Amino acid sequence: DASHAEGDLLIGADGLHSRTRALLDPGAPRPRHVGQSTVCGRLPHSPEAAPPGTYRMIYGKGAFFGCTTAPDGPTYWFANIPGQELSRAALAARTPAQWRRRVLDVFAEDATP
Repeated sequence: DASHAEGDLLIGADGLHSRTRALLDPGAPRPRHVGQSTVCGRLPHSPEAAPPGTYRMIYGKGAFFGCTTAPDGPTYWFANIPGQELSRAALAARTPAQWRRRVLDVFAEDATP
């Protein structure tokens, strides 16, 4: 918007199609899909809570999973699963139940917790 600001630090946490990155390095490579989708979630209380200060990473045959438990109890998790790039419309049309089924299917044959 042509405004001007000064500071000691700039944090460009503005996502995949970062305007900040484009401004700082116009020649930087464009984002590209790398064959994975990340699905994230939060459990208010987990029966398998990670010990305090621990971040668990579980590598399965076809995907990986990470989780950590916050001091106040909820467990935050993510799964990086293989898949083709989805359009915005396809992402918007996918239901939580469909994502849940996809993640469960990817890890079904793994002997992990």
